[in-house]
This record gives sequence, C-alpha cells and structure tokens, in this order.
Amino acid sequence: MSTAVREQGEARTRNLARWAGWLRDRLLAERDRWPLWGPVLLGAGVTLYFWCPLEPPPWLGATMVGACAALAWSLRRAPGWRLAMLCLVAVAAGFGLAQLRAQLVAAPVLERTWGPAKLTAVVLASEPQTRGWRLYLEPLDMPGLDPGALPAKLRVTVAGMTAAPAPGSQVVLRAALR
Repeated sequence: MSTAVREQGEARTRNLARWAGWLRDRLLAERDRWPLWGPVLLGAGVTLYFWCPLEPPPWLGATMVGACAALAWSLRRAPGWRLAMLCLVAVAAGFGLAQLRAQLVAAPVLERTWGPAKLTAVVLASEPQTRGWRLYLEPLDMPGLDPGALPAKLRVTVAGMTAAPAPGSQVVLRAALR
C-alpha cells in the first residue's frame, strides 16, 4: 500500500473520530432534553409502520423491541452505542404499538364487490345528502358471506329517500357494495 493511500486513510479515520467526538459532546450537552426525543422516536416508529407497503408479520414489532433492548443491555459499558440502541428501542416500540393498534381495530373488510343483493342491517346513524340519505349500517345478513366475514359497519347512500329511518331500526334493502 502506498504512503499516500495510507495517509489518506489515516486522515479519514481522524476526521471520523473528530466528528464522533463532536457529536458525543453535543449529545452530552443536551442530556437534560433527551426525554423530549421519546415522542419523536416513537412517532418515527409509527411512520415506519405506515411506510410498509405490505402488512408486516404480527411478531415483527415485539421482536424488534426485544432485539434492540437486548443489544442495548449488552452494550451497557459502551454508553454511546447504548444510547443509539435505546433510540432504536423507542423507534421499534413505536412500530410495535402501531402494529398492535392496527391488529386491535382490525375488522372484516370486503375484499371484492358484493351484490346487488338483499341486505339486512340495523341503522346506526344517517345524514342527508344532496340526492337522498347516507346510512351507516351494522349488517345482520349479507347472502354469500359468512356471519364472521361481515364488515363491522357499512356506509350506504340511498338515492331518492325522503326521510331516513330512525337509528336502531332494522332495514332491508337491495344494495351493491364496493
């Protein structure tokens, strides 16, 4: 290896060490503000979850939190790396919390169009539209779908209806859903 290449590598190493020392000093000077970064890091994890093009496997969030926490514990004698791992724990926790919330509120969703067919449902609420009423319904029976596959709620616009049915009343209508 030539002397010039070696000197260039040593200069890069010195610059990297100088930069790392500068960053460490700045982080330590802001030590009293570290807790304020918690919500930011959690939000970054939530954002990361919503950036996923596909639904990640259910075990991924908890596994990331556990792996980052274990790594942070193993780096307890290297404070700089431990701090970085604790930041990753917060990001992974945000990811895991977003994933957990998505699983808790998950409800059956129509994967394809349905109908036109007879729909039996309970009216939850209604609101006037320019050409009728928008009804919010809880389906009771949708031919062709198992009771466990029924969506939790439906939103249907009924054209030409002059008055909306009262909330709690049962309706039967011919509907096509998308």
